[in-house]
Amino acid sequence: MPQDRQSSFEPQLLPKRRKDISAIDDKIISMYARGMTVRQISETIEDI
Repeated sequence: MPQDRQSSFEPQLLPKRRKDISAIDDKIISMYARGMTVRQISETIEDI
């Protein structure tokens, strides 16, 4: 996590001090189940 002297940094993908990314895994699996290609899923995750 980047250093933040004023404590104003808030990560977009995972909230501070959270390490459980199982929700992201579930979303990736659901996108794949809907027929998205691996490339489309990768681009979506990069946009997030």
